[in-house]
Amino acid sequence: MRFKKALFSLLIFILFLSTRSNAQCNTIDAITAASFRITGGEACSTHANLKWSYKENNGTMTIEWGTSTSYGNSKSVYSSNPVKLTGLNPSTTYYYNVTGLWKGRTYPYTRSTFKTSSGSVSVNNPPEITSASAVVCTTGKSLIYKVTANDKDKDPVTFTLSGNKPGWVDFTSPNLVLKPVSGSKNSSIQIVASDGKNGFDTLKLAISVQTPTSVIEPGLQREMITLIAGSSSLLVKASADRLIHVALYSLNGAMIMNKVLDISDGNSKVSLLPDKIISGVYLLNVSNQLQSSMHQICVK
Repeated sequence: MRFKKALFSLLIFILFLSTRSNAQCNTIDAITAASFRITGGEACSTHANLKWSYKENNGTMTIEWGTSTSYGNSKSVYSSNPVKLTGLNPSTTYYYNVTGLWKGRTYPYTRSTFKTSSGSVSVNNPPEITSASAVVCTTGKSLIYKVTANDKDKDPVTFTLSGNKPGWVDFTSPNLVLKPVSGSKNSSIQIVASDGKNGFDTLKLAISVQTPTSVIEPGLQREMITLIAGSSSLLVKASADRLIHVALYSLNGAMIMNKVLDISDGNSKVSLLPDKIISGVYLLNVSNQLQSSMHQICVK
């Protein structure tokens, strides 16, 4: 009988602790507005998450917060949804203000307050995503982007995607495999990190797609190119940090020149022929890591 009473008391105590743990964060009320709205959130002892919705997605949107209307802290609302405010003190009232900047004009949107919860209850620290918020990939090449996060409580962190992703992106946590093809456009993906205890962080990953740089300028991609040695040479443009391999052959296959050019300036031009060359017809091969092109050239 005593054992049953002790077990019952233990269950009541565990339920009490569980109830206190669930109440460790205060609720942030929704604020209705015509365009930008705070749709709710939570204010814990040291951080707050404010959920928001906005019918537009242009210009800049900034949230300021602090213990007075002088605020003192600010960040972009677009950084995440919900937007996360950190470095707060327990049992403290905070003022916040959301403004937008569009075409040089500032628009006031939402101004209100919230109060953080008491720090007396052990609070779960949400994970924080630490991987880069932007990545650049190249058409025709695969790139692996690894999502990383820190959790102060050493809780295991799981990663998921919120919303749609392009068809050329594969996701197997924690890796995103980017495989852009011809026609792929710049995109963004919302990444969510969760610790399984209602603690989470979000990251809007901006993905830029670039097209490989052609070795030969479009106007010079012909089978026959007439050159005058010493005063006018075939030129090539290359993007920054590209190595260009140039080989010159006679029509019978004898190599006349073989060199590698390091072009560090995307706007620079370099000569692909030696300064001293006799008139005649030659074969010129220009290549980099992406492509190779053979040209029959006539030097007068």
